[in-house]
Amino acid sequence: RTSTWINNQIIENYIKLFKIGIAKSIECFENDKLIGGLYGLTIGKIFCGESMFSLKRNSSKISMVYLAAYLKEGGFKYIDTQFYSEHLKQFGTKKIKKKQYLEILSQYGKTDILFPEEIKKNILEYFK
Repeated sequence: RTSTWINNQIIENYIKLFKIGIAKSIECFENDKLIGGLYGLTIGKIFCGESMFSLKRNSSKISMVYLAAYLKEGGFKYIDTQFYSEHLKQFGTKKIKKKQYLEILSQYGKTDILFPEEIKKNILEYFK
């Protein structure tokens, strides 16, 4: 897009967060061309999604499936999607109150856990 809410300050901060291992991204390529993906932050056993994009239909959704597999492989407990939608509901997304979110953050946000370098099973094996 020629216009986006992702400004230079956000880009610079995420580059720094990526270099120290907190920011992560999942990209979807077709014929070596980036067609979609997502990015966010790992905070303990929680992945906080920041943004998704698709240049080709459903490519960000494919990235989300791979993200979920990586998180399952790594022992993560939650994905913070920021927003609730009917689409996300089919994957188990639930609305929660701020108090409950803070409890989850307190319980799972302080744990040191590494984002896995690879998924070790066939992608579908993670969702049986």
